[in-house]
Amino acid sequence: MLEAVSSMRSVVIVATFIWVVMSGQPVEAADVSLCSLFQHPEKYDGQEITMWVGYRAGFEWSELACAACDVQQRIWVDFDAEAKGVRKLKQTDRFDSLYRLRVRGVFNGKRGHYGHENGWDYLFLVREVLSAKRLWQMSPSQPKVPVDLEARACQP
Repeated sequence: MLEAVSSMRSVVIVATFIWVVMSGQPVEAADVSLCSLFQHPEKYDGQEITMWVGYRAGFEWSELACAACDVQQRIWVDFDAEAKGVRKLKQTDRFDSLYRLRVRGVFNGKRGHYGHENGWDYLFLVREVLSAKRLWQMSPSQPKVPVDLEARACQP
């Protein structure tokens, strides 16, 4: 009799585990820094991640940026056709802008050739813009991003 109860308990535990896994509960995206992506791109390849990051958008570029990372690699940004929160990025007729974003998306950590003229090493597909603040936009009086803004763009 005790053996039957023990077997039944095992079946209930396994069934509960399967139900929880199959119930479609969203898996929380890993919170990662841009510098970590550059240091270990293979670790995050294909992963859905969330991060605070600088985002540079201009005439022929759309890239993630963080002055603190001090790397030569570059990550091109594409937006999923059904990405949420994109309206938080203000449209501008300016040539270049820098935003501080909190984004969720999928990282492609396989080194390749992405973006305009294949000039970027990796790809980040944005699925949701959680928050956005424009820190700077190019103007005749300020043709380059101030160093302090570039450094703040990717800080949590």
